[in-house]
This record gives sequence, C-alpha cells and structure tokens, in this order.
Amino acid sequence: FRYCSSLQSVDLPLLAGTCGSYLFESCTSLTSVNIPKAKALSTYVFQNCASLKKLDLGNLSSISAGAFKNSGLETLIIRKTGTVITRLSNVNAFDGTSIASGTGYIYVPSALIDEFKSETNWSTYAAQIRAIEDYPEICGGES
Repeated sequence: FRYCSSLQSVDLPLLAGTCGSYLFESCTSLTSVNIPKAKALSTYVFQNCASLKKLDLGNLSSISAGAFKNSGLETLIIRKTGTVITRLSNVNAFDGTSIASGTGYIYVPSALIDEFKSETNWSTYAAQIRAIEDYPEICGGES
C-alpha cells in the first residue's frame, strides 16, 4: 500500500502476523486502520501517514523503529492481554508525532501501566501513558 495517497481506511481483521516495513508509508489520506490481531509493527510501517490520528491495536508484541515517524498520530491504544508488555525497539518510533512532542497519548490496560511507564524506551513517554479504563470516551470502554 506504500505511497497510496487515496487509501483512506484499512480493515484487516484476520491479519495475525507482522505488518511489514513501510507497508502504509506515505498513505497521506489514511485515517482508519483496523488490524486487531496484528502481532508486530515493523520499521516505518505508518511513516508519513499525516491523516492517521488514532490507532487502536490488540495484543501487539512489538513496535519497531520509526513505525509512526512523521505521522499525524495523536492517540495510540494498545489493548494488550497477559503480563508481557509490548516491546518498543526504539524511542524514535514516534519521532515527528504529537506523542513525541508531548501532546499525544498512549493508552494501555491499567494492569500494565506501571510496567509500560518503567520499561526501557517506553519510559521516555511515561507522562503520556494512560489507563484505557480511565478514558472510555477515547478508548471505547474497558480493555
């Protein structure tokens, strides 16, 4: 889908693997993404997706470097289950986003909030990590 400037939404409910590197890079009109079973986001997967403001993900295991670089991302929801948090391979995953500038937020289950806030790389964004359960108006209810 790389450089598909007319792509506005993606619905891949059965994709249960990795979203490959540069998969949606520069899809400048992309506003809605549904990939609830994705396990990993590779490098630069949503780079330069200027219209992508909110992303709601399921049981994600990892986010690679530059995954959201220079995108419009303001809200990232990770509906993680279990006790192992999503691995953030590099703090630059959010470069050029509202999250990196301190005005965007990352929502995770309350049971994992302390682990996310203290984990290497995630700790950079500790002030912006919130509990999903505390923001039903944004996250749509419980995790």
